[in-house]
Amino acid sequence: MKSNVLIFSLICWTLWLGGQTPPSIGAQVYIEPGQTAEEIEGWFSIMAKYDMTVCRIRMDETHMAQANGSWDFTLYDAAFDAAERHGVRVFATLFPANTGTGVGGFKFPKDAAHLASIERYIGAVVPHFSKHPALFAWVLQNEPGVGGILPKGAYTEQAWSEWKTFNPLAPDPNGFMREDFREPEFIRQHTTAYLSWIAAEIEKYDSGRHLHVNSHMLFVTLPEYEFPAWRKLLSSFGASMHPSWHFGYFERDQYPVAMGANNDIIRAGAGEKPFWVTELQGGNNSYSGFNPMTPSAEEIEQWLWGSLFSGAEGIIFWCLNPRKAGLEAGEWSLLDFLDEPTDRMETAGGIADWLKNHPDFAKARPQTANIHVLYNRESMYLQRDREVRSVEVEQYFEGRLPGATIKSVLAHYEALLEQGITPEIGSMDDFDWKARGRAGAAVIIPHQIVIPRRHWEGLKTFVAEGGQLLLTGLSAHFDEYGQNIMTGGFPFREVLGGQVREFRVMGNTFLMSVDEKQLPAHLWQGTLAVDAGAVLSYAQDSLPVALQHQYGQGRTLWIPAPIGLAAWQQDNTPLAQLLQAWLANGESPQVRFRGHHPGVTMKAMVSESGLYTMLINTNDYPKQVALEFAELRSGQILYDSAGAECQENRVLLPPNACVVLFWEKQN
Repeated sequence: MKSNVLIFSLICWTLWLGGQTPPSIGAQVYIEPGQTAEEIEGWFSIMAKYDMTVCRIRMDETHMAQANGSWDFTLYDAAFDAAERHGVRVFATLFPANTGTGVGGFKFPKDAAHLASIERYIGAVVPHFSKHPALFAWVLQNEPGVGGILPKGAYTEQAWSEWKTFNPLAPDPNGFMREDFREPEFIRQHTTAYLSWIAAEIEKYDSGRHLHVNSHMLFVTLPEYEFPAWRKLLSSFGASMHPSWHFGYFERDQYPVAMGANNDIIRAGAGEKPFWVTELQGGNNSYSGFNPMTPSAEEIEQWLWGSLFSGAEGIIFWCLNPRKAGLEAGEWSLLDFLDEPTDRMETAGGIADWLKNHPDFAKARPQTANIHVLYNRESMYLQRDREVRSVEVEQYFEGRLPGATIKSVLAHYEALLEQGITPEIGSMDDFDWKARGRAGAAVIIPHQIVIPRRHWEGLKTFVAEGGQLLLTGLSAHFDEYGQNIMTGGFPFREVLGGQVREFRVMGNTFLMSVDEKQLPAHLWQGTLAVDAGAVLSYAQDSLPVALQHQYGQGRTLWIPAPIGLAAWQQDNTPLAQLLQAWLANGESPQVRFRGHHPGVTMKAMVSESGLYTMLINTNDYPKQVALEFAELRSGQILYDSAGAECQENRVLLPPNACVVLFWEKQN
């Protein structure tokens, strides 16, 4: 029977990859002692009614392990049986007995005894449920990532001691002090090693099964995720996106931007592997989560469509039914306390029904521009290390807080998204400098305070081969050892056309005149010694502060001031206008906005039959936007719950609206 189940799962997955079935919408069915088989049956019946075809189940050891060493799977058998009856595939999350670390579970074993108990748990649970037809995937661990804090416990401490022995910090050949990033690098590799161990344990009992992991708190834990190594380990990548937990850097009307960036980073990290939104906030959080909120039906609509247009294979809400006990009791659910659907459930079901009735959409793939907003983990390491919090600090500035480098990335991403342009957003380590330069790509490196040495030659080659480079903020101030590379021979002097004299502290916000247009910047301004190129802006004392330069076949624009952090705190129109002017001579995407529309974002999907666009207006007033196409098209509204209008290439968006359109080529 096991082989038949695996063959069935493989066939299903092959069909999904071939675009033969729609993306799946589903929810976590929370199983806990005290529930009856009738209740569980009712929840899966509701899922089927609302076209939900996938679920996630947390396989909690404390609900199964008995004091005498035996295992009682009755409760979870009832859930899997109900899932099978209603055509719901199961993502089963391994959840060994918690160690008091909160609702998300522990991230590493405490010691050898704990590791042995996890091994016993896997040895009991995996063989039992691997035989069930409803099982689709094992989720290795719920939400890996420790926020950069080295976990306590003998298991990690021993591994850390051994890792340091084999990875000594070599002294600098010139005798300078080096920043020691070995601890965060260890956490990164330690996470991969533990996930690999779990995968190997599963393989003993359920060989060839689909394996999955859901990243979380992405804009904080991103440096801990070793995506290239995970591609060899996982069948698909996942993301948890709970605004109340994970989007503290954003205002509420920016959540579609946060969702877009989160999804796009995970998609880039997954490479050729598919990705899922494994957890999406489905209901209120009263006592759990950092920021209490109840998502509106309009927000659920925006988050679902935004994830689908980022290329998600499916979305699973956390969760369907409210928990009875624990920190999250009575929270997060799509159903109310009477097990009746909320407006959020109705909205999710309506989109699932739409997907079922529009099979061509399953064949569409995200359209992104040849524009790349790049980050690196070392900048996030150094930013975290340089933070100063003290009663002696009189004023906190964004540039000196931990999120500064990733917020700069997000600010440039948002300014492009509000022009209807979806850039690629990813790690420098995943970027092919040579190939992309020849392809004429545009690269934005926004306030990445570290440029690791391994990228120096690649960056130069990129521009020389024909790429466009925009460098902003304190980018390239340091190397991966925390050494100031702007003294003693700046490595990018030739490609940028000069070097920084110094960085001046200017206050929270100050104005620069760049190419005769006012551009806000934050905190620091770099003054330049110019060798070649066109100076676009001067400081009050006539020193250059912005430089455009031709290098080889490509060109650079260098503004050594954090313009992204200024845009993040206030009106981002000047940043959007700068990007629009800088990209004017570059490759144009198939579709974009005419101009910049704050609070309005668009994503596009391309299929053989045409072009899909999804527009979101988070403003509390209507917005009309005009779309520009690479070739003439005629449009029609396919999904709209707010009364949008489309005339030729203009779309009128009501407040808080989300609309999906299809554009056919005109003969």
